Amino acid sequence: MSKFADGTPDRGVNEDPDLPPLRFDEMLEDSLWAREVPGLVEQMNELHDYAEPERERLRQKANQLVNPSGRISHLTRALRIFAEFIRVMAGILLIDWPRAALKARAGYAESARRLLPALYARRIRLSFERLGPTFVKFGQLIACMAGIVPRAVVDEFGKCRDEVPAVPTSKIEAIVSEELGVPSEIFAAFDPAPLAAASIAQVHAATLDDGREIVVKVQRPEIEQNLEDDISVLAHLIIIGNKLFPKLKQANLHGIVTLFAEMVCEELDFRLEADSMCESALSLEFLEVPEVYIPHPEPGLIAKRVLVMERLEGFKFADVEGMRDAGINTKELVRTSMRLVVEGAAVAGIFHGDLHAGNVFILPDARFGLMDFGIVARFTIARRDALVRFLVSIVAENPEELIDAFEAFGAFPEGVDKAAIVKELEEPGDEPPPDELSIEQVAEVLTNSIEIFARNGMHIPKDLIMFVKNLIYLNAATVTMAPDLDFFAEIQNVFDYFNMKYTTGLKEIAGDVLAQGA
Repeated sequence: MSKFADGTPDRGVNEDPDLPPLRFDEMLEDSLWAREVPGLVEQMNELHDYAEPERERLRQKANQLVNPSGRISHLTRALRIFAEFIRVMAGILLIDWPRAALKARAGYAESARRLLPALYARRIRLSFERLGPTFVKFGQLIACMAGIVPRAVVDEFGKCRDEVPAVPTSKIEAIVSEELGVPSEIFAAFDPAPLAAASIAQVHAATLDDGREIVVKVQRPEIEQNLEDDISVLAHLIIIGNKLFPKLKQANLHGIVTLFAEMVCEELDFRLEADSMCESALSLEFLEVPEVYIPHPEPGLIAKRVLVMERLEGFKFADVEGMRDAGINTKELVRTSMRLVVEGAAVAGIFHGDLHAGNVFILPDARFGLMDFGIVARFTIARRDALVRFLVSIVAENPEELIDAFEAFGAFPEGVDKAAIVKELEEPGDEPPPDELSIEQVAEVLTNSIEIFARNGMHIPKDLIMFVKNLIYLNAATVTMAPDLDFFAEIQNVFDYFNMKYTTGLKEIAGDVLAQGA
């Protein structure tokens, strides 16, 4: 029976709208997952006690980074970034604009109009890649800002790849020694060749003395200071840019950099990642979601810059051919993933905030294996309800409810003219009726709506950006794995599932929104 089948809150469920839906202590008390590894329950309690005050401290730290009070202290790096900025501007003014102008004079005005944004977007992306890991990660965030930043920039930054040269083994072993102890005394075997190397950390395969295969995530040396220096310089440049070009303020670059700083500051502490991993596992176990497996962190081997966890083996989510050859139904995987993304956010109130092919495995038994919990989002009960309204209002094309949902997320300034926004949203377009929308068309409707909201002063909150980012990833996966999927029917199926499993709350909200949109 579902935890909520009798219509009243069960143990482990909060009622305060400002709290997460599920209670950590009650879930941990009943958890079998936590007891599979000796010592993990005690470690989880320590991590959870540490995590919340530390997250608040890091939010304040991020705010200080993006609101610098003094001069730029990292002059050499600032000059390097400023030189790239000049290089980009010179390329746009001296090469791209003349090229587009020549095309327009030749009678190809529409082609020239499309060409210029693509040219400057590519120029900016290449500049970001030259500037290194901070800017590559920032570019990946920009790629999720459909409707907030120009489409050409979003499309171009979708090409950013978080791939960097591996750190030499000697430096990796030195960090492990500083954080945990001498590697040869901790691990029976440690592979010096990394399984993966990204901007913040790289991952190595290893074996414990008891024979268990694990992975060791090690933070890159000096990455924390480098990221903080770059964010501070970015903040200074935005302040200068806003003064030189007042219209630039409309893009809310300061808000985007603030969001980026908050995400990065938390991602740099692997103890917070371990806490998020454990809390996510508890939530899914509590909600009786067997389709997802989350690896166990190893008690006693969790530190700020090193995280040891269980190793998962399986297919990468992008390996469609391999999964089909193994008899795994990829269309059913997409259906399940849509339900799990909504269930994690709308019911548990905690969800993986960075789904991509490198973080999602399909295990041999067709379960989802999730990795890398450095970026995790959390919804309060009030925002969980707003999320349900947000989802259903998109499919039902109910602009009033869509605005109300965003307003509940705190996305609009006070005094916004909602009637004017509704009028703009209701302007006729080329979209088919709601029940005929493909998943790509739903994404397009959402992007168009966010563009309108942004013009009216909307600042999209961090947790909602992460959820939309996951939808964008699912959209791309669906095109490959199940191109004929009926998105509207699947959303209906998700809420039918909720109706059977959770007899109160979410279905009533969804039904109310659908009725108003009819």
